[in-house]
Parts: sequence; structure tokens; C-alpha cells
Amino acid sequence: MLLKKGDIWREQLSPTRSGTAAAPITFDVYGTGNAPIISGADVLLGWQKGILQTVNVAVSAGGDDAYDDGSNLWNSTPYVVLSTPGAARHSGFRFQNIGIKQGTTISSATISLYYYDAAYDSPNLNIYAEASDNASSFLSGNPWPGNRPLTTASVPWNRTQVGTGREPIPVTGPVQEVINRPGWQSGNALNIIGYGRSSVRHAADVLGYEGGAPAVLNIAYIAGYAPNVWSISLATRPNQLFINGVRAQAVSSLYGLIANNQWYFDAAAKVLYVYSSINPNSLLIEASQRSFAAEVQAVSHVQINNIAFQKSNGFGVDVNNSSNVTINNSELSWNGSSGLDVQEGSFNIEMYGGSSHDNGFVPEGDNNNVGLGGLGKGSSNLTISGVDIYNAANDNIEVSSTDIAGEVLTGVLIEGCNIHGGGAGGIRVSGPGHSVTIQYNNIFGTADHGIVSSQSEPGTPSNLSVYGNTVVSNLHAGAYFLNGVVQMNNNLFYNNNAAGTGPYFELGAENTVASFSSDYNLAFETADPQGWYWYFHGSGYRLSDYKALSGQDAHSVDADPDLVAPALLNFSLQPSSPASEAGTIIPGVTPGSALAPNIGAN
Repeated sequence: MLLKKGDIWREQLSPTRSGTAAAPITFDVYGTGNAPIISGADVLLGWQKGILQTVNVAVSAGGDDAYDDGSNLWNSTPYVVLSTPGAARHSGFRFQNIGIKQGTTISSATISLYYYDAAYDSPNLNIYAEASDNASSFLSGNPWPGNRPLTTASVPWNRTQVGTGREPIPVTGPVQEVINRPGWQSGNALNIIGYGRSSVRHAADVLGYEGGAPAVLNIAYIAGYAPNVWSISLATRPNQLFINGVRAQAVSSLYGLIANNQWYFDAAAKVLYVYSSINPNSLLIEASQRSFAAEVQAVSHVQINNIAFQKSNGFGVDVNNSSNVTINNSELSWNGSSGLDVQEGSFNIEMYGGSSHDNGFVPEGDNNNVGLGGLGKGSSNLTISGVDIYNAANDNIEVSSTDIAGEVLTGVLIEGCNIHGGGAGGIRVSGPGHSVTIQYNNIFGTADHGIVSSQSEPGTPSNLSVYGNTVVSNLHAGAYFLNGVVQMNNNLFYNNNAAGTGPYFELGAENTVASFSSDYNLAFETADPQGWYWYFHGSGYRLSDYKALSGQDAHSVDADPDLVAPALLNFSLQPSSPASEAGTIIPGVTPGSALAPNIGAN
């Protein structure tokens, strides 16, 4: 399947069948321009200024629903006949005490009728409102439904085999016409009148007041002009709202709307509000509506290339219970939960190139750019390689525990990525029993640790192999291990712990770590002339003292790495760098060379 570059699909990508190793199910692109977008958000138009309110009124008396055939009136039966083959029918439904002021703008109005028999569920009629200021009941002595004055506006309603249960019918135009009448007053009664059209096949009966399921009139209307507050009806609660491409701020109540780019959703009324000093119909406003931009579920051998997955209520791409799935050079961004989520017993899942950014800003969601683990069985052979990963709401990558005891993630490889920014750290490994290799990544400028392990559940410690990473200018530690079996070589740590607080040095390990083996690393902090960059079992040390106490890092150094231009995010080594060719060869990891590798990712 090929998607045209520059186009956008506001729907969900969901492969329904598997491919094979020789012929995978492939989603790719053609043409020129920007990557095609699969968006989990819909554009909203039709905003109205003011607070949207609702009125829900049911028929409340026996004489307030009736029908006639022009010769006879029925106003006390359990049902109301809408239409009958070969004969005209007129039906009427009276709704008392409509608390809407004269001239109020009606956003929407529906009448909800209950079909009780599948043999009589095919209505064929025109629906009006009675053109009266305060409509009377259908008791004997009052005009029958077929003898009432009618509104100019009407709604044709022709349906076949609706089935049993309620069905709402739109009646906005007729209701608005009555509310606009000069003599209308709040608290008056309003009648809806149906004129059944004669036909051969249509018959429809609905329950009335005496039948225990009276008709209900639902009206949504603008209750007045609140300063710069606009409203629109919306069936599905959005987790995110975007205004001209920028994620807007959700507030907790209607009264919290005090500034542009703020929004609130009234879940009971299903109304979305925004604060805007200009007409929002002139803006591009997108509301997240689908749980995924793409869901790869219970399939195998699927390949996704060069596509952007954006602005879903939940995950950008959710891979669950699937195998042999590859995502190449794609962008996963602005999703409510993780950009990429892999869980529920998936294996051989790979993401190469592209980016995952600005995901996870829905509080109840997974707040990472890449989330591995979580629900269901453990997963295996998960590769994240060469991806630009940045600005997550929380950690940029989390390898998390599953919700089934004993289920773990194995064969996780995170390599060659640029990982930066965000609300917390770079890479977090949480939960027991995982097998994770973290190598040749640049991890910089995060709001917490560059790399951290944090196992709180009981179980076998996770096995972490940390090789050849460059970790620069993170707010707390470059690497901080509370748990796990850790093997760490050839890593470069520079100017981390910008916060200058806590046990967050360039490199640290607690006494809760099951095993810690570390050597051929470089750690340096220009702002700390005392050299307290090495943290071990509760205290900070100079390198020489740390070596003697821990027995680790015999070949590690605390010297300025002499990077080319770290302020410009160029972490390459100058020829004179003490990290140049100062590492150790790691079998199966170090690229083939007769020379010792550099310390760091470059």
C-alpha cells in the first residue's frame, strides 16, 4: 500500500493480515514533498460563541402524545403510530416547560423515540414543530396532531428496519423556528408533529407515555456570550487539542478558561470549549479522537516506511501480540501516550531511523516517546536504532515491567540514537529480569538522569550492558544505577548534574545493585574543580578514591574530553582528546579494528 507524500489521512492504520518473510505487508510512500500523515485528530468547524447548555425533556402526561388518521384520535394508547402502509398518520409529542429564552441560538435538537417491535420499525414521515407560542396538549377538545399549524422548517425521516430501541431524529430547524417566534417565552410548551407518508412497505410504531418509554426532546443551545469562550458539540472526549499545530492547554473547569489556547471538555454534556480572542473557525483546531494512529495487532511480517503518525488520543504506533514488524524512517509525534509502544508478547520488532518526539503529555497515558513492556506477556528482540528521540513528557525511553509476574523483556537493543530533552530522563530500565543493551547513543540535555535503572518489584535483577555512549549536560546523573547486573565500558560523561543536588554525579551506583562492573569510562565536570563525579554506595568520591574503594574503573579517567563544540551539540572528539582510542575492545560490539575504540559514541 502506497500513500502519497503531502497528504493526510484522519483515520487509523490497522493491518488486518500477515505477510511473510519474503513478502511482508508493506506501507510506503510515493511522490514528492513531506511525509504523508496518519492523524488521530479531526478538524473541528462550527464553533459558536458562548456557553453551550442542554435541555432534556420527556413527554410527561398521558395527553401529551397522540396520533390520528384524520377521522379518529388516539391519545391514551401505549404506543404512537408514526406511519402505516396505505394510510396517512399524524403523530404529536408535547414537551412542557422548555426553559430557553426567546431568540436563543439552538446548536442542535433531537427527538428520541423508542421502537418496541422489529415488525414496526420503518418510519416514513415528515417532522415539523407546531407553529405556536405555547402548544396545548392533545386531549379531546384540542386540535388533533393533523390539525395543528406547522413550522415552515421540516425534516424528512425515511428509515428501514431501525430495530428495537431508541433512535434520535434531528429536529434543529423546526425547534429553532419556534424559539424565534416573537411570542415565545421560557417555560412554554413545544410540540413536535409527524406527518406519516403513505407507502406500501413502511410501518412504524413507538412507545408513548402510557407504554413506559415516552419521547424525549434534547436541545443544545447557546446560553449567553461568555467573553472569548466558544463551544462545539463533540461525541468523543479528546485527550489533546491542537490550535494551529500547537498543543493547547487543558483546564479542569469551564471557569478555568482565561487565556488563549486553553480548552475544557464537559463530558456529561459532550461539549468542547476553547478560549479564543478571535473566531476559532478561522483557526486550524484539531481534536484527538482515535486511540491509535496505527495499531499493529496479532499480525506478523509488517513493514512501515516513511510515514508520520501523529496526534492520537493514545499511542502513535501500538504493536501488540505481533512479530517481525519493522518501522523505517517514520515520525511518531504529538501523541497522547507513547509514540511507539511494544507489548503483549511481541518479538522481532525494529525501529530504524526517523524520530519519536513530543509524545506522552496525557497524564493518564504512558508518558514516554518509546515504551517497551507494560501489558501482557514479555516481549523479545526489540531494536531501536538510529532514531532521534526527544521531548517526551517523562522519560524518552522506558523499558518497563509487565503486568504479569515473571514476564520480562529480552534482547532489547537501543543503539545509535540521539536522545535529548523532555520532562525527565533519557533511558530508564524499570522492573526485574530484563536484558537490555544500550550502546553508541548521544544522550543530552534531559531533565533527569541520562541512563537510570530502578527496579521496585521483586525478581531477578535486570541485565544492563552499557557501551560507548556519550552522555552530556543532563540535569542529574549521567548514569545512575539503583538495581541490576551492570556492565559498563567506553562511556563518556561530561557536565552532567547541572542541578548540583543529591546523589547525582557523572556516574553512580547504589549498594542495591546486584553486580557492577565498570571500566574505560571518562567523566568530567568543568564546574566542579574538586572532581566529585564518582558516586558509590552512598557517597561521592574523586576518581582515585573511588577506584580504591570500588575496585572498578582501573583504566577510567577524569579529564576534559575536548569535544569539538558541545554547546552546538557537536560531541565529536578533537584529535587530542584523552577519550580518543582510549577504550577497550568489546567482543561482538566494537567495530572491527586493530585499534582500541574511542570512549563515547563518536
